[in-house]
Amino acid sequence: MSEQPKKGENPYTFGQRIKDILNLLLTKMQMDTGEELIPHKNTLYKDAALQTYKRGLMRHGRLGEMIYLKDPDTLEAAMADVLEYQNWQYRCGAKPFL
Repeated sequence: MSEQPKKGENPYTFGQRIKDILNLLLTKMQMDTGEELIPHKNTLYKDAALQTYKRGLMRHGRLGEMIYLKDPDTLEAAMADVLEYQNWQYRCGAKPFL
């Protein structure tokens, strides 16, 4: 995957976009791939989606560094960490990452 965040795109929205692309890839893979390769390709695609998301978050400075250091195992876990951080910023009255 080579997806990049759009200018001004919210980090969580970027993750949702990657998740949508991942779901399309997984659906197509299940229709076109033999049963024995599905678990292996499933793992590869999910890992690629997570790495793409973490790489894209690096454009958001501290947020990207925080997610990288937390080293989440899944895209969903990384997105949950981003949402938790954004909620914390909102409660503290800090300027959101955009």
